[in-house]
Amino acid sequence: MKIMSLIDIKYERLSLLCLVCCLSVPGIYSTGDVESSDEFIPTNEWQEIKPGQAIPPGLHVKMDLQKGGKWAKLMDSESNTNTDMKSIIIKDDPIKKTPDAAKLGSSQHFKIDELKSALKKMKKEKFEETTEEQEKKIKEKFRSMDEIITAFDELKLGKETDFQVMTMLLNKFKDVNTANDVKVLALQDLEYYVHQIDNAVDFIQLDGISTMISALNNTDTNIRLEAAHVIGSAVQNNPKVQVRAMEIRALPALVRIVSDTKQPVAVRKRSIYALSSLIRNFPAAQYMFKNAGGFTALRNCFNEDEKLRLKVLSLINDLIVERKDQHLLNKNKEELMRQYKLFSLSSAINEMGFCENIMSMLNTALHDEREVLLNVMGNVHGVCKHENNYIDAAKSALEVFKEEYKQLSKSEEEQGDKDSFYHQLYKSSKDLLQIFDNDVSISKHNEL
Repeated sequence: MKIMSLIDIKYERLSLLCLVCCLSVPGIYSTGDVESSDEFIPTNEWQEIKPGQAIPPGLHVKMDLQKGGKWAKLMDSESNTNTDMKSIIIKDDPIKKTPDAAKLGSSQHFKIDELKSALKKMKKEKFEETTEEQEKKIKEKFRSMDEIITAFDELKLGKETDFQVMTMLLNKFKDVNTANDVKVLALQDLEYYVHQIDNAVDFIQLDGISTMISALNNTDTNIRLEAAHVIGSAVQNNPKVQVRAMEIRALPALVRIVSDTKQPVAVRKRSIYALSSLIRNFPAAQYMFKNAGGFTALRNCFNEDEKLRLKVLSLINDLIVERKDQHLLNKNKEELMRQYKLFSLSSAINEMGFCENIMSMLNTALHDEREVLLNVMGNVHGVCKHENNYIDAAKSALEVFKEEYKQLSKSEEEQGDKDSFYHQLYKSSKDLLQIFDNDVSISKHNEL
């Protein structure tokens, strides 16, 4: 074992271990709890220290950490450092001798009772009970909890609620002295807050929806765009807000924006989003949408711009899927099913020429459009398959899609990318072709 470096041991308080307490008194060092009456007489040779035997200070002490045992001798002029035992040097403490230590003498050591008594005395001296005057001085240095709470209230460190923030944003937007770019920022912040259902309900209490409907007539394009965004986010999947928005005629205002070809595409696109959020899962609103010329407005958008076309495709697809799901999930909800029967979605789709519009998109080379188109074709197949030339046109396009995405899918697989974008499009094309082939077989069988 390596030799421990020589260290000087100094002690300051009686609260340390008993061993430390013994060392703090000049001339006293005890090696254990068991007392030994034999006096240790140091020489220049190593002598074993008996358990509990006291030794004088200034000796060279070593310990065998493997077998146990302690030895001591007088200090040499040069300490031997080549030994397998760890050693320390006990030096006399230069502290001033106390009267108690003087009484004990240099050849005595502390007993357990004496140590306990000394510790009690030390604790009593250190932790003396404070007087009322001292307690008063201590309290004067610190503030009470009530004073701290009052100080925090004065600093107004309390967090503002969402309701307060929305109120502030709405007031800023309505202020005639607020610049348009600041109003746009206020609307963007409001859109973030009304995503939360409870906040959207609070937005009704603030008359926020009415304010947004009025903002649809603003001369600033960005304000109209953001106002439509706020309406869409507030009503989305929120029946209370949907009902209120229908009551204050949000639907005809949005249909008007979508139908207006003079409106920027971005504003019309955002208004389709708001309409979609307003009428989905709300059959009565869908009926009113049809009566307000909503499907006609969607048909016009379909033929005008690619971005609008994708929005219209997604909305029609959502309405079809919704009706399929409702007939399965809510068939026992009589009122809800009665509302869905207020009008035929299939008839509305045919009237807007939706199936012909789908056929016009079959030649698109854009993968994003094809992805949406394949999804929609699977859902509207039951409606469109009776249209003239629809099946033949669809099958022809699907054959092209399938072969193209088959090759692209193989390239992805070679790169270790399985079940990726092109693979999904290949699978959708193949599955749709199977559906169309089955319809053709059934049709031929019926003719026979």
